[in-house]
Amino acid sequence: MKKLLGVICLAALAACGGGLSADLDLGDEGEAALTKPRGIDATRVYFGSNALSVSEESPLAYAVFEMNAGSRASINVVSGKTPRTALGFKVYKVRGDGALTYLGQVDGPRGYASAVLSSRSGGSFVVEISTNGVAQGVKLDITCARTDGKPCTDKRQPAESCGGFRGTNVCDDGLFCNYVGGHCGWADQTGVCARKPQSCQRIYKPVCGCDGKTYSNACVASSAGVSVKSDGACRN
Repeated sequence: MKKLLGVICLAALAACGGGLSADLDLGDEGEAALTKPRGIDATRVYFGSNALSVSEESPLAYAVFEMNAGSRASINVVSGKTPRTALGFKVYKVRGDGALTYLGQVDGPRGYASAVLSSRSGGSFVVEISTNGVAQGVKLDITCARTDGKPCTDKRQPAESCGGFRGTNVCDDGLFCNYVGGHCGWADQTGVCARKPQSCQRIYKPVCGCDGKTYSNACVASSAGVSVKSDGACRN
């Protein structure tokens, strides 16, 4: 029998109302590559709740995340329409060259789809979400489901503590360590991992960033991954 490096188990929750229930052995998932997927525009997502959108121009939403070897994660996708519309998703492993290896899929005819991903080797994974052409927002929840108490990823996730002694608690890629109170992480103080805003209002309310630069408002500073040191422009 071929030795398997990783297994993904997919299950549509029967508790959602007579849905499909499956436990699939999908074979070798390959190397533990932490690599950007090639050929698709994937949104970086994290353990916790993530908001994505599907439109007529972009009928598929792609999300990429990482997890450690030996981890197990619950993946849940919920329709943002009222009433909910059918959706589904596929899961891929990202190879070292950025190509995708298909692992499996699950459908959610009632607007909800759930799967469990178990990985022996870890690495980068892509979730491809489809809503059958119906434009809408969708919620993607990824929850660590390890039973040994260990984290599914070594990098800090949104709302988790960061910084501290010599900055050893590092935020995941695409996040920044937001220091509140203007201390900017001095004296080994901690901050909180935060997402960078994708858009900001054009309001001029200048702040001085922890990098010594003036930003037009706090949102613009956050979008640059910079914490606010003080209100008002920086004084040279």
